[in-house]
Order: sequence, then structure tokens, then C-alpha cells
Amino acid sequence: MTLTRAALLLAILIVCPFPAVGSDLAKIDRNIKKEPACPTPDEKLLQAAGIGRTGADLLDFFRKRTVTDQDRRRIADHLQQFGAARFRQREEATRDLLALGKIYPGTVVPLLRRATRDPDLEIAKRAGVCLQILEEEGDGALVAAAVRVLAGLKPLGTVQVLLAYLPNAGDETLEEDIANALAVVGVEEGKPDPALVAAARDPLPLRRLAAAGALARANGPTHRATAHKLLKDTDPRVRLWTAQALLAVQDKTAVPALIALLSEGPLATAHSAQGLLWDLAGDQAPQTSLGEGQSARRQCQRAWQAWWKVHQGEVDLAKINWTERRLGLTLVCECWINGQTIGAVRAFGPDGKVHWQIEGIRNTSDDQVLPGRRVLLAETEEKKVTERSWDGKLLWKHEVADMPVSCQRLANGNTFIATHSELLEVSRQGKVIYSHRIPLQVFAARKLRDGHILYIQNKCKVVEIDQTGKEVRSVPAGNTVCNGWASFELLTNGHFLIAQYNANKVREIDASGKVLWEREVVTPAHATRLANGNTLVASSETNRLVELNQAGKPVSERITTGRPVRVYQR
Repeated sequence: MTLTRAALLLAILIVCPFPAVGSDLAKIDRNIKKEPACPTPDEKLLQAAGIGRTGADLLDFFRKRTVTDQDRRRIADHLQQFGAARFRQREEATRDLLALGKIYPGTVVPLLRRATRDPDLEIAKRAGVCLQILEEEGDGALVAAAVRVLAGLKPLGTVQVLLAYLPNAGDETLEEDIANALAVVGVEEGKPDPALVAAARDPLPLRRLAAAGALARANGPTHRATAHKLLKDTDPRVRLWTAQALLAVQDKTAVPALIALLSEGPLATAHSAQGLLWDLAGDQAPQTSLGEGQSARRQCQRAWQAWWKVHQGEVDLAKINWTERRLGLTLVCECWINGQTIGAVRAFGPDGKVHWQIEGIRNTSDDQVLPGRRVLLAETEEKKVTERSWDGKLLWKHEVADMPVSCQRLANGNTFIATHSELLEVSRQGKVIYSHRIPLQVFAARKLRDGHILYIQNKCKVVEIDQTGKEVRSVPAGNTVCNGWASFELLTNGHFLIAQYNANKVREIDASGKVLWEREVVTPAHATRLANGNTLVASSETNRLVELNQAGKPVSERITTGRPVRVYQR
């Protein structure tokens, strides 16, 4: 403890002759203004934006971005002035509203979206321009970083400040980042913060959603009973979030609520609920999926109700990590757009609409979505692996000697990288933890939970090595030579899903290399097994993503701008 900090605590003890001890003293201590000695990437991002890294600084950051009644009136007035008779008034209103929109996106953006349909063409046009600017210049990654740092510091007032700010987030992922933070900081010694208990009755659904995580984690039957009430909330998203929070504490009462969502509320919510059910059921999942119409959704719901009736006694929630929520997004890496060494990574939802994308990268071969609106990228042509925000801002990078083909953020915070000739792990600071040189060309690799590494090479074999680099096994994956490209996915049953570019084949093989399922697809660069049992294939030369059912027949396809080389769902 520094002298200044010691003196401050001593002063507190003198003023308060009967001082708090234990956890109360910790609360006093964490309110002291201090900056971390070694800034994390999140803290560096805040520092670059001129934002302080103390608890007080971050509380002030969110307070300044929380809309007041006065600001709401100003926003409404500026929007009305978009249709003013004088050009100068319209210009000033546009400038002022843009400034407010960068501070209060959650309030301004929905109003602008509605205004784009205004019968006054001048208002509609200006609203559209403002909306485009705000979406392009949004600072969601910065706010997400501030949420994470604030949650780590936990100064007094964190819960109240984040609850007040929550409606201003203006982005579903950021809203859920805040809800996740509140679920952690809002419970101390098994007791939920009173503000979160009150939030369970808030008229705003977002605040009820935020209360669910803390109430599910809290001790005592009263708080759990309140969480159970939220399973019947009028808002489907609140019900979905509450169900996931209860699954995380191994409460099976959440499962019927998930099944009910299959036929209730928006289709996107139903897809998310179905994803959680697929994780729960594993190989025992019913062979059904949501359709477009209400009749198909009810049929899917009945199939899951029948499954739950049979299997509820044997389901073990403790075996599943529920903290990483399925987003229901399909992610694709594209390269060689318009015949140039320019690539992109895109994420689109079940409705086919692009949720976010990063363009202008010199080809990517692999990606991994990280918490907090971030993505890890293997940038092939630049010979580097980067971490970027969803708007493309560079947050971290590590340069390698050869073209990277795979990247993976590990649970310990390190990054596993595979190039055509090397398998290595690096720390956040760029220190190489180990490096294994591979004599044959590597096309894809993954590190397993036990520390072993799997990779596929140009002799068309899937090879497993241990931590020292010693070969544990080698599985033949089809043809004797893989020219161009190849990939694999380790399935939950221990089989491998192989995409072999030059053979125009997608195969499922067992641990001995025996072919169990095979289909012909033009130049498949990558294939992934979906939760519904279908197989999604990136057909590189045809610029298509093709979904095959279990019989191998195409059931859907999506045309891509460039050549797709990697695709998966999350």
C-alpha cells in the first residue's frame, strides 16, 4: 500500500470511530482513484480515447452518456427542425443531433429510423444521412471496453450507473455485455444489489433482463422465485435471457420456457432458444428445426416437448457451459473479392441480414468471435493475426513468418496460431510460449482442451500431436494428396468432417479414417456441422455457401461477394 493510500484509509478510520471491516473495507478501498500499472488491451483502448481508467473516471463516463429528460426534449426538437423552412436551421439541427447521437445512440438511433419513413422528404433524407453516419462512426467497442474495465474495478455505484445507462446502449450485443457485467457485480456474498431486485419490476424490459442474471445467481428462495416469474415475462427476450441465467445455475425449470419460445415471439428469439436446446440435447436432439410459418414453429415445439418428456430426468446441466450464449449468427471469411487480394469477414443472422462486417482486409482464412464485439482474424496476405472491433479498429496483432491459416483465442488468454509451416502459441504481450515446425504444408489446426493439437496437412491426413510436438496419431482423410486447400472439424462424436478442395468432396470419417458420409461439392474450402444435423459448406470457386441436409441434398444456398474459405455458426 502506498503512503498516500494508507493516509487516506487512516483518515477514513479517524472520521469513522467504528470502521467497517472485511468486505466493507474492501468497498472503501476500491473507491480510491488508482490506475493499473500494466494496462490491459481494454485499458489501452480507453487510454487512446482519452478516458481515465479509474472507477471514478468510468462512472463519470457512463453518467455523461445517460440521457436526461432535458436531453430527450432537445433531441425531439432537433429532429423536428429537420423540416424547418430555413436551410440554416436544418443544418444546425442536423449537426446538433449528430453530436447527441454519438452520446445517446440508444435514444437517437431508433428515432432516426422512424424518421426515415417521415412523409416530409427533407426530414426522411436528413434522418437517413444521420443514421448512416452514426452507424459507421459508432464507438460500441470503446463502450464495451469501459463496461469490462468498470466491472473489474467494481467501484460503489456501478450497478446503479449501469442500470441507468442501459437503455442508451443502442446495440443488442452491448446491452447483453452490460447485463452480463451486472450479473457479476450485482451479487455480493450471495445477496443481489437492491437496485437489481427493484429492476425486476421495472417497466422497461431491458432492466428486467439485466436483473435476471443476478437474481438467478443469488442465494435464497425469494430471489430465485422472482427469477422464475421472469420466465413468464411479457417480453420474449427477457424470458430467453432469464432461461439462460437459470440454466447456468443448473435450474431445469428454464427448459419448458425455452420450448415455449419456439412458437412465441420473434423468429430470431426462437432461433436462439432452439440453439440452447440443441446444446442441451446433444445427440438426442429431435430431428426438426424451425420453419418460416407459425404451423412449422408449433410442430417444432411439439417435437421438443416430446423430447423433454422422455429425457428430462437424464439431462445433466452441469456438463454444459451456459455462459457463452449462442448468437444465432453465421460467420464467413471471404477472399479474392473482385479478383483482388482483398477479403472480408461478415456475420449475418437467420434472416440473412448482415449484422456486422469488416471489409478491405488483404484476405482472411480464419476468424473467431470474442466477447465484447471483437473478432480474432488470421490475415493471410499480411502474415499476421489481429484482434479487431466489429467496426474494424485494430486492438491487437501478432506478426508471423508464414501465412496464417488458423487462429484461436484460448481460455488462458493466449492465442494459438497455425501457419502453413508452424504451430505456435503466443501470450498477450507477444511472447512465444512454444513453436512446432511442421515439414508438410498445414491447411488448418485447432488446439484441444487437453493441450493436444490437431492439424490437417497436404498429404491429406489429420494429425494429432501432444504438448511436446510428438505425434499421437495420424488419420487418413481421403485422397493421398490435398492440393489447394483442405479443412477439418472435430465433431462431438469423435468423427471428423473433412472438406477437400481439389477432390470436390465433403466427408465424415471416423477415428480410423473410414468414410461414413460423403457428398460432392464444387471446391469445398470448409464445412461445418450445424446443430440441426445439416452440413454448411463454403464452396470457394462458386462463391456460395451451401447447406446440405442429412441425405446430402441442398436445402439452401447463399451467394457471397468473394470466395468463402471459412464458415461456421455461433
